[in-house]
Amino acid sequence: MVVASFASAPAALAERFLFPHVHADATDGRTLLQLVAPDEALRIDVFGALGGTMARATLTAAGARVVSCEDLAARLTALVLGIARGRTVDPKHARDFEALARIVDEERAEEAWLDHRSPGDPVTFSEGVRSAREAVARSPARLVPAVYEVDATAACPKCRDTGPFRVAERGRVLGLLGYC
Repeated sequence: MVVASFASAPAALAERFLFPHVHADATDGRTLLQLVAPDEALRIDVFGALGGTMARATLTAAGARVVSCEDLAARLTALVLGIARGRTVDPKHARDFEALARIVDEERAEEAWLDHRSPGDPVTFSEGVRSAREAVARSPARLVPAVYEVDATAACPKCRDTGPFRVAERGRVLGLLGYC
């Protein structure tokens, strides 16, 4: 889910969800909120819009905006390119990158790429995809599964209660998701 800013996150979410993470000060494109639906043990991430992300997002019947496949593909391409810079990347991101790179509208993905690419990344989305695939092929050992926090006593330094959004008790989140 994507919102224009933290202030535009619907307050009504606080009535239905737990919030393992509340990052009111997150910069553009970063996670603002992490929601957990307790009955479904389902996690939903809410990101701040980056560039034209809101314009490309799909409006649902419930009034939420869902990030476009092209924005997801551009974001994942930039993330996977981190392998070329010596970073590790969770294999799920590489799998999702491959799946989305095959199905996106190329023209819309090129537009989204301008918002998501990092300095030094290839200029075009198609070049970014090629470079990301080459980085994965060259350095498959850099595909490392993420290790999620399981210590219910550990605190996130970015989290703070803000408005109606209260950081959930970590033990409860751990019990629902298996991580916090």
